[in-house]
Amino acid sequence: MNFTDEKYYLISIDTEQDEWGEIITEGYNPKCSPVSDDILYLNNSIYDEERLFIHFADINHEYNIGPNGEVGAYCWSPDGDRIAYSDRFDNRIYTTDMEGTLHVQITESEAHCPIDIVWSPDGTKLLYNLNP
Repeated sequence: MNFTDEKYYLISIDTEQDEWGEIITEGYNPKCSPVSDDILYLNNSIYDEERLFIHFADINHEYNIGPNGEVGAYCWSPDGDRIAYSDRFDNRIYTTDMEGTLHVQITESEAHCPIDIVWSPDGTKLLYNLNP
């Protein structure tokens, strides 16, 4: 499935004006950082598999931070410094930094890929769902 026709805009609710206009032109399921204007999203138009990308608002640049494989669920940590994601190939949860340089395995392989991941408010735990 390719969602390249979807376009996302960021607008300030205080001014009702587009701050950056169209910011994601090839991607879907965006998630705003809890502490900045950076955005996580999935893109499958480049590699033919769902890769995790981040759009850095301060430099208006985006790049692939995800693993070489299909990403399932993903979310920001409460402090915005880390990202948790599930890998559909090995059914594990990992965390990574914002540059995607340090991927840490958190769970062992599961029977099903985690479909929801949520950080605890203090950033020390992950809650996830394994419904098939």
